[in-house]
Amino acid sequence: MKDITLIALDSKCDCKTINSEEGSYFEPLSSIVKQLDSHDLSYIVVRTSIDRIPNNVESSLVMFVDHSFLVKEDYIFNAVTLNNLHRDMGIIFGPTSINTKSNKNERYIKNSYYGYDLNFGSIYTADITDEPHNYGSLYNAVISGSAYNRIGFSGCKTPRSFVLDSAAFFKEVAKNHKIYYSSILQKVKVLTEDDFEHKVISDYYYDLGYRDGLCNSLLSTKEKRQDLWERFVEAPEVIDCNHPRWLFEESKDDNNDYLELLVVLKCKYQIGYFEGMLGKRVI
Repeated sequence: MKDITLIALDSKCDCKTINSEEGSYFEPLSSIVKQLDSHDLSYIVVRTSIDRIPNNVESSLVMFVDHSFLVKEDYIFNAVTLNNLHRDMGIIFGPTSINTKSNKNERYIKNSYYGYDLNFGSIYTADITDEPHNYGSLYNAVISGSAYNRIGFSGCKTPRSFVLDSAAFFKEVAKNHKIYYSSILQKVKVLTEDDFEHKVISDYYYDLGYRDGLCNSLLSTKEKRQDLWERFVEAPEVIDCNHPRWLFEESKDDNNDYLELLVVLKCKYQIGYFEGMLGKRVI
C-alpha cells in the first residue's frame, strides 16, 4: 500500500509560482511529488477528469490536486503531521487565499470568491465535524484512504454540471471519522481571466447553492422545514448572514452591470439550493 494517492484533475491554469507576504507557493503536483520524494514517502499519481475519479484507492491518504491551487513547500510535511496527530481524521480542510491574474476591472470582487478561511484565531486545528456548512472544498484537502474506500468516493452530479464536492460524501465520512480544519494547510487559488466571466461566476454560485440544498435534503423532515422557514420566510436575510461568501460590496455608484450581476448571482444561488434540496431541475 502506498502512503498517498494524488488524483491530478484537469486544469487550465499554467501558473507555476507565486510570492506573497506569507511566502512562496508552487504548482501543486510537481511540488508535492518533490516533497514526497524528500520525505521518502511512496505515492501514485492518477491523472483523470472530474467525472472519472476512481471510487477506491490503495493508500493511507488521498489528495485531489488541481493546478490552480498552489501550495507551500511544507504542505506534505504538515499534512502527514496532522494525520499522525489526528488518527480519527476523515478529512482535513485548509484555508484558501486568492491571487488574481485578471486584467479586468473587477474591483467589486472580494477575496470570498473561492476564498475559504474559518479564522479560529490562535487555534490552528479545529474539529468541525458537526458544522457541515463550514466544510471546505476537497481540492488539496487531506482525505483518509480508509474513509475514502469505506464509502466509495463519487462526486456530485447536479442537473447542470459535475462537481467534486459532495454533501452526501461529507455526511458519510462524518459518521465514522472526524472532519478538521487546519490553518497550516494553506493554499492559494489562482483566478485567471476566464474565472471572471459572468457565466463562470454564476455557475460557482449555483454550485454553492446546490451543495447547501443537498445538505438540507439530508436533514430530517422537521429540521428541513425549520431551515426553509428561517431562510425564505421568517428571515431571508440569513441567506447572506449564513453564507458570507457573497462576492460583492453593498453598493456601487450607478453601476447597472454590477447590480444586474448581483441579482443574477443571488437568484442562481437560490436556484441551486432548491435543485439540491429537491434532487431535480427546477428551471
